[in-house]
Amino acid sequence: NRNGEIVIQPQFDFVTPFHYGYAQYCNGCRWQNIDKEHRTVVGGQRGVINFRGEKIAPLEKPQHKKAIEIDGKYYPYPFSYSKKEQRLLNFFRQRMKLLADIEYANGYKHLEEKQKILYFEIVERPKNNFPFYVVCAYDYRRILKRTFWVTKNGKEVFFRNYSGKKIPFKEFLKNR
Repeated sequence: NRNGEIVIQPQFDFVTPFHYGYAQYCNGCRWQNIDKEHRTVVGGQRGVINFRGEKIAPLEKPQHKKAIEIDGKYYPYPFSYSKKEQRLLNFFRQRMKLLADIEYANGYKHLEEKQKILYFEIVERPKNNFPFYVVCAYDYRRILKRTFWVTKNGKEVFFRNYSGKKIPFKEFLKNR
């Protein structure tokens, strides 16, 4: 983590970055060339872990509308929030239409209106050396679209651009 602590002990040969609360792992896998420029991971035992490194078994069918689909299998919704954190997320949910209009402004004419939504999740909480909540905005497919940083007291919100620069939320909206 950002404090330099090992959260998940080394136990997997390969792990993807976390996405929407989960990461995929593989033990006994190996790289195989597809062509001169591309490789893929083959073989081995595969599965999914949560942010604590616990192996998560897939559900037979989604048990909640927020269940997560990974490679055709469903996993439980991985997030839980305090009342303070729910209020923080409400800041974004109340502005969802505005933020979705910004996100889907170009190249999304093929989407139905019900698909032009964003889901907001806290993926990181403040730590000693990083005093921000990290709130990610995901599209209808749960693909990461935007990242925001919110101060520990919830009073300042920043957009984090692709180069990592913090832009105050009001300035982010003005530039759209």
